[in-house]
Amino acid sequence: MTRTRWTLLAARSTVLGGLLIGFATLAIAQQSKPAGPPISSKGAVMSSPKADKGQATAEAKRTAAADRKVAKNADKLQNTEQRSALKTARSEPNALLKGMKLTKAQRKTLKASEKKYAVEFKNIETQARIAEKAGQADPSVVARVEELRRRARNEMRATLTPSEQTQFDLNVAAFPSRKG
Repeated sequence: MTRTRWTLLAARSTVLGGLLIGFATLAIAQQSKPAGPPISSKGAVMSSPKADKGQATAEAKRTAAADRKVAKNADKLQNTEQRSALKTARSEPNALLKGMKLTKAQRKTLKASEKKYAVEFKNIETQARIAEKAGQADPSVVARVEELRRRARNEMRATLTPSEQTQFDLNVAAFPSRKG
């Protein structure tokens, strides 16, 4: 064999040997690591400080998200109660006057009273929506609506005759049972 053939054969053998070593290294690197807890040393579990920090951060985020959800649901419930109180207050005057024949003067007085209280209900609703958009429901809205309803009822009752007041009182007693 000539010298060039020997050189060529040596080069090919070197490349082949390098490839075999490379493939063997890859095969070893790709072997699966045993599943289970981190490696322990003398009874103490060794874990990565970065992993510990990541777990703590994730747990803190989960807790914060749960707290936000609870607060949001509480606000949503309060906002629902407020809307319900306002809706009931608006429908109440018509329901309380059912079954009555009113004179023109009574209707005029009741209409003026209803308009006056409608403006006040609208103001309360506007304030409640502003508070809702700010992310803080106003807990006094329901109490203020109930107070306005009570005042409106008393004003309506004062306009009626004694026989109409009896019917009005029956309607007042029946009204919450229909709505609730």
